[in-house]
Amino acid sequence: MQNIVRTIDTTEAFRLKMQQLEAELQKREKELARLEDTGLLTSASGSFQNFLGTIAYTVGVLVVATCILAAMNIKEDAGAYIIMAIFFGGICFYGGYRWKNGAREKHREAEEKRRSVEQRKVQVQKEIEDLRAEIKQQQDFINRHMLNQQELLNQEIMAIQNASQTTKSSIDSETKECPQCAEFIKVKARICRYCNFMFD
Repeated sequence: MQNIVRTIDTTEAFRLKMQQLEAELQKREKELARLEDTGLLTSASGSFQNFLGTIAYTVGVLVVATCILAAMNIKEDAGAYIIMAIFFGGICFYGGYRWKNGAREKHREAEEKRRSVEQRKVQVQKEIEDLRAEIKQQQDFINRHMLNQQELLNQEIMAIQNASQTTKSSIDSETKECPQCAEFIKVKARICRYCNFMFD
């Protein structure tokens, strides 16, 4: 009886361990999917700022070129065009420089984040492989344990059957049946205790 109780407790413990491992595996797989999404998002960081910087540089070049051409054609207002070229060109170049720098900084940060995400991804993939191996090992162990428990139960059943056959044969060798009332009495008895039949 104690073996059966232990078997039930052990089986329950195995079941709980498997649930725990499977929950951990699902958690790691979700984390891996999230990391893959994060890696995709970081690859486009700073692109819009880089685009704005390029536009600002282009506008700056066009403003400076237009002002210089206007200053060359119209000699009276050449000073005003030069000042406009310096002022507006400077603003455009400064804005382009800031946006390009911001884009480079964001790209650098995104690259660092992408590297750390890649490292974490590799680590999570290794953890997933380890968890799958542990689940397989645990499943094999449970199967072996169940086979061992089945063998123990079969041995117990055989022992009980052998004991009951031995007990029955020992009872048969120590008793005899009364011919009158069909009750079992001891072999040594001369009178049946149930019906008072006399044996020879």
